[in-house]
Amino acid sequence: EMIKKDNPNRVVIAACSPKTHENLFGLHLESVGLNRYLMEMANIRNHCSWVHSTNKEEALEKAKTLIRMAVARARLLEPLHKISSSVIQSCCVIGGGLGGLTSANRLADMGYDVHLVEKGAELGGMFNQINSVFMSKKSPSDVIVDLANRAKENGKITIHLNSEVAEVGGFIGQYDVNLTENGQENVLKVGTIVVATGAKEIDPTGLFGYGNNQNIITQLELEKKLKANELTLGDGTEVVMISCVGAKEAGDEEERKYCCRIGCPNIIKNAKAIKELSPNTKVHILHRDMTLIGKGEEKERLELEGRDGVEFIRYNKEKKPQVAEDLRVKVWDDDEEVEKEINANFVVLTVPLEGPEDGQNLKELLGVQMDENGFFTESLGKLKPLDFTTDGIFLCGCAHSPKSAPEVIADAEGCASRVANIISNDVMEKEPTISFVVDEKCDGCAYCIEPCTFNAITLIEYMYDGDVKKTVQSNDAICKGCGNCMATCPKEGIYIRHFRPEHFESMINAALGVE
Repeated sequence: EMIKKDNPNRVVIAACSPKTHENLFGLHLESVGLNRYLMEMANIRNHCSWVHSTNKEEALEKAKTLIRMAVARARLLEPLHKISSSVIQSCCVIGGGLGGLTSANRLADMGYDVHLVEKGAELGGMFNQINSVFMSKKSPSDVIVDLANRAKENGKITIHLNSEVAEVGGFIGQYDVNLTENGQENVLKVGTIVVATGAKEIDPTGLFGYGNNQNIITQLELEKKLKANELTLGDGTEVVMISCVGAKEAGDEEERKYCCRIGCPNIIKNAKAIKELSPNTKVHILHRDMTLIGKGEEKERLELEGRDGVEFIRYNKEKKPQVAEDLRVKVWDDDEEVEKEINANFVVLTVPLEGPEDGQNLKELLGVQMDENGFFTESLGKLKPLDFTTDGIFLCGCAHSPKSAPEVIADAEGCASRVANIISNDVMEKEPTISFVVDEKCDGCAYCIEPCTFNAITLIEYMYDGDVKKTVQSNDAICKGCGNCMATCPKEGIYIRHFRPEHFESMINAALGVE
């Protein structure tokens, strides 16, 4: 009512924290026709009454100073309006495995166009190679066939096989993805990108005799044999499974310190498959510890441990099993404190996953982050587990870390939701508190380009009064308004709207009592 009556052109609010209430007050200003950016808040609650509750007189003087500073800044404020940019209502999903197919199908079901890019000749990825899914009766092949058929029959999904990303340009809402597809160039124009490139088993050559005997295999190789019915088992056959091969090592910098996460469930799953295929086959599980999530997985372990011919042996990291060329396995049982010797027919190594070989190239193309093990990293951990620091690009499944099938599906569903939140709009709005180039002051020194975390600034040249003029250009759609450019510029040639240098100068002068 006061604003309607007095018709002010600036508002200073001396109250609580802008962090919690600035948006609320801004909405009230807009409801009576005043631009929300013509408001300044002096936080005299958190900064005065709360922290100086025992010294009221000095708290009052500090509050007066904060209000003077707020008034001084408010005099220089300018009205700002949200920035709009168009959005291409489609998505590029990179990777045609379980995660990529799930995400693509979900988006297509919502009615959005999807380009599904797969570097191989068929869809499915690693999931198409495994024999079974832990604690599930569904066949992986049946799951992939169903997802692939849905994708092929859905007119909203365009499948690009034998395709790799060659170049990526643009920004959120307007990405250009250049593909090399069957030797031909193809350009996709999309609003968002989902990275679902999966992972691969590490090469354990040299570990526990791998490479010296064809019967020393990895869990994935075992699954392929089980799926193809190529595993010869009979009475007296003994299978040794060794966990944590090349994982959970904290010595050499090149060793992998992380848990492979899905290794122990795979051991349980494949050991059960062997016992069902050949009940008289003995299975010896050599482990440092069993990492199983939830009651269901532990129940599966207990059931397996209760079967005849299944032995769990805990070994010590300092006393690792020894595998001879003839597959005799010696292991120190840490629980029984005795050395055991097993004449194995097969030795199965549980190795961790790592990022795909072409991940580094994709990292450079997308401008995203990756860890030392080739996995892509999200922007804010558990706060934003599916988001990259680059807006409009999302992370799915084992491209992030080793994950089980349900976790990959959950990621894919989440990515589809995050993507739909963007491409459901034909226009995207963002706050106007971003960088602005003062062309007459900028001399193109380019000091601001490298500090820009989001690669929003580029150096340009144009003709001005017959001479070549150098300056920088800021992309409004990418800029986050962090202020690195303004802090770096020696000429005041770039600033953040609503946070201009003169704003801070006026506040400092008000605090010091300088006219």
